[in-house]
Amino acid sequence: MSGVPPPRLAVIVPVRNEARFIEACLESILHDAPRGGIEVYVVDGMSDDGTADAVRGIARSDPRVHLLLNPSRFVPQAMNLGIAASSAPFIGRVDGHALVVPGYFAGCLQRLERGGLDCAGGVLVNEGTTPAGRAVAAATSSPVGVGSARFRTGQGGEAFVDTLAFGVYRREAFEKAGLFDETFVRNQDDELNFRLTRAGGRIMLIPSLQIRYFVRDSIGSLARQYYQYGYWKWRVFAKHGRFASWRHLAPSGFLIVLAALTLAAPFSALALRLLAAILGGYLLVVGGEALRLKLSRAVPWGSTAMALAVLHFSYGAGLLAALTGALLPGARHRTEAGPTRLSR
Repeated sequence: MSGVPPPRLAVIVPVRNEARFIEACLESILHDAPRGGIEVYVVDGMSDDGTADAVRGIARSDPRVHLLLNPSRFVPQAMNLGIAASSAPFIGRVDGHALVVPGYFAGCLQRLERGGLDCAGGVLVNEGTTPAGRAVAAATSSPVGVGSARFRTGQGGEAFVDTLAFGVYRREAFEKAGLFDETFVRNQDDELNFRLTRAGGRIMLIPSLQIRYFVRDSIGSLARQYYQYGYWKWRVFAKHGRFASWRHLAPSGFLIVLAALTLAAPFSALALRLLAAILGGYLLVVGGEALRLKLSRAVPWGSTAMALAVLHFSYGAGLLAALTGALLPGARHRTEAGPTRLSR
């Protein structure tokens, strides 16, 4: 009807093969509808597991839910389709394997409407559905595993940050920074937020606001995911000429030091001692953190220690592989461009 204002908030849900979670995800989003109304755009990347049919069924009974098709299958295209379809003044993102904790949207909008912010978001509460998944959830919530990524660890109070997951944006933020770069298979949120902060935008993390996020259910899938994160982090650097935070270089720097000492160890007793000391210290830190997580979260020690190490080594290897490809034009490196699950 003409003259009727749009809902206050549009939530975009990029999905592919999320039949297992999508109904619960949408229920949590709709249950958290803020004052002023909500509309939800599920943008399906050509699922073949019944996800689209499940969404159609929900949309038939709830006109706030809309299904859009995304032939490209990738997240940035999905987000841009949703932004174009909506005219709401605030735009949020939630993945299909996440659940919104009540109060999330109201809390984000409250901060945004005070002025001075372009994006607000909360903390991921990582969860797993298998023993290995619970180990992955613990590792990806630990400062030892993910460093100072506070939207994953939840440490500290409210603060301005360089990036976060599942933010709610003012529509004007996309006028300031532009839309999602559709060449980024991974790290598209980080790249957009980097442009936004460079344009003077401000992003606030509010740890009291939470979204439950279901992580990878195996160590192997975690390794592939973080390898891609590292690889595409270099693409952010290549585009902008700098990193949003130098913490992203720590895993690669660690691998370079280990490789250099390993090569030098046969010829230098000092290099051998340094290598033994660094590896010993690393194993103590990772093993100790895995023990702490085992006691506090009842997760398996071995899988958790492995997950922590995989986070470091896979991410670092991905960034180094991208750097090698950039420095050696003849080197060809192929990443997984089409994961079955569109996610962070």
